[in-house]
Amino acid sequence: MRLIYAGAFLVVMGLQAMILVNVNNSERIVYVHLPLLVPTSQLTPSQLPVPTLSPSQLATPTPSQLTVSPPSASQLAVPTRRQIAVQLAVPPQRQTAVLKPRTFYVSIGPESSGNRFIVSLLISAGCYGKAEHAQPFDLRHGRLATAVHWSDLVNIPTSVRSKQCCVMHRSIPHGGGWPDIPGLVTQIKQAGFEPRLLVPIRADDVTWASQVKQGHVRSIEQARTNMLRAQRHIVDALAKLPDVWFRFVLYEELAHDHYVQTLFGGEMGLALPANHPRFQDKDEKHRKL
Repeated sequence: MRLIYAGAFLVVMGLQAMILVNVNNSERIVYVHLPLLVPTSQLTPSQLPVPTLSPSQLATPTPSQLTVSPPSASQLAVPTRRQIAVQLAVPPQRQTAVLKPRTFYVSIGPESSGNRFIVSLLISAGCYGKAEHAQPFDLRHGRLATAVHWSDLVNIPTSVRSKQCCVMHRSIPHGGGWPDIPGLVTQIKQAGFEPRLLVPIRADDVTWASQVKQGHVRSIEQARTNMLRAQRHIVDALAKLPDVWFRFVLYEELAHDHYVQTLFGGEMGLALPANHPRFQDKDEKHRKL
């Protein structure tokens, strides 16, 4: 089809224009949207469309149409979480309990520095263990190779591995041996627990005197030498365990409830009962020696 003649006349109709064209000697009327032909700024007021309203749209609303009905009791009721979830087409989510890691505490202070008292506090908070010299995690002589000292091992039976918290102590030294602290940590991890180390610190002079009285050493001088070696042994072990949780525990401060609650509640996340073991100040007794 070839255009031979076009545009006989232009008629503006609202927002459209009508063009009479002659295509191949045949006249046709073509409607074209006005903005494609004439800019709005060039239209006269008479050419602009005037909106018209029906009588019903112009009528004044009646009082009944202006009256607002009060909301019903069901509309004012606060929706439940389940109703909101249904309305949003989102199924209600189940609350999943956050499980705390199963922890295994080991008190690794020098002899006579308060290891067993710390164990007794943890037992009162719900941890499994015994605050005595013989503990349920010990492998005593006769049940292991003589090349390995029993204090280097921790025996965690299958029946115990389901418990949430366990505790034992390995004094430094312990039963005549110097425990392999990193080795103990490895064994505890292999049993599925998070190892946590507590290092009690007690006044030096009291610790020395207590060691002599308990028969761990024969003299204050030997106690001093043993304690320095024990402190170095502990510090060296901690340096090899940068990712393992540990805390130093000021033994004498366990006499104060605020310190105890800060340590056990804030640092360990454990709740001590009201009847937990109480600190007994024996320092003055040892200082009279």
